[in-house]
Amino acid sequence: MKLTNTLILKSQAKEKRYSLSDTETTGLIVRIEPSGSKSFYVDYRNSYTGKRVQRRLGYTNELTVTQARELAQKIRVSVRNDGEDPTQIEKKMRERLTIGEIVNLYVPWLKIHRKSVRQTLIMLRSFSKLYPIVAEEITSNDVTKWKQNCKNEKTGKSLAPQTVNRRLALFKGMFSWAMREGHISQNPLKSNVEMLKESDNNHRIRYLEPDERERLLTALEKRDGEEKDYLRCAVLLSLNTGVRKGTLLRLKWEYVDWERKTLFLPAQIMKGGKTHTVPLNSVALEALADWKKRSKNPSDGYIFPGDTPEGHLGDIKNPWETLLKRANIKNFRWHDMRHDFASQLVMQGVDILTVKKLMCHTDLKMTQIYAHLSPQHINLATEKLSELYSKNKGK
Repeated sequence: MKLTNTLILKSQAKEKRYSLSDTETTGLIVRIEPSGSKSFYVDYRNSYTGKRVQRRLGYTNELTVTQARELAQKIRVSVRNDGEDPTQIEKKMRERLTIGEIVNLYVPWLKIHRKSVRQTLIMLRSFSKLYPIVAEEITSNDVTKWKQNCKNEKTGKSLAPQTVNRRLALFKGMFSWAMREGHISQNPLKSNVEMLKESDNNHRIRYLEPDERERLLTALEKRDGEEKDYLRCAVLLSLNTGVRKGTLLRLKWEYVDWERKTLFLPAQIMKGGKTHTVPLNSVALEALADWKKRSKNPSDGYIFPGDTPEGHLGDIKNPWETLLKRANIKNFRWHDMRHDFASQLVMQGVDILTVKKLMCHTDLKMTQIYAHLSPQHINLATEKLSELYSKNKGK
């Protein structure tokens, strides 16, 4: 029959559900429930899937018959032309993952495929305010607001540009992973996220001045007499090998070759994922030997055991900062001991290729940032040319 608003209003509920079909618009029906509720539906067959579908349009007290006919016609045309079922599209939309859900999927993958995720988890938590957003709907404005409010979780101070960029790189990497794994159908962060401009100061080379080194070693020895823990060994090993902190904390006693005086660095604990072997000078050997005597696990296991899931020491930020205060040394990070190692080698006249090998650099460009620290060595090299002319001067 031809549906009208009056006809629908007068239709009474029965013991069983029943439907009224409209003769004006193919597929438009009114379903009347035993409870008395009445709803418009559109009935159609999806030409793409071959399945018959009845899609609810709304209650009869929300839509007029004219509005219901327009909706029904629009849906049937869309299905016929595009072969897409609006019901399935909406279902997919409801099933789309939020950023928080993507993070929950990403973390287990990280724990399997990455050496350590402790710092990564901290960085991911800094995006917590973005977690409720559907991953595919995040915009550059959302990221811009995050950058403007990105602060240190403990101090509340704004983070350095390079720190913000490191977190953004991780965030973008997570979206690329989600795209590869099929968790999202498009990557909204692929090209519309701008990194912060880093100042030249962020790339400064910081090394210890002679008086700073003396104060640091004095404070270190004094502290070691009080605490008798790992810090003395860790600091001296860093200063004399240039090993990164992440690698240092994962060292095991089996990596130390006492006879050859070398330290083996397996690929799985190295930033570049390549195996290296570095020499141990007398200071590093003495520090290791002294710590081994005092260590609770001197024969095997990690050199610096701790409470991380892997069993090694986690972070040593607090004792390190306390040591620097005792030594009255400012603006000196743990990683700067690696810079100090390379800088001192260069200033002692060690050639840049040897320094590259000792730093375990894969590219010489990474090592050449220290080259300017050896002007005297370079001057002495060029001065040797003057001997060629002084010999002929008296002739």
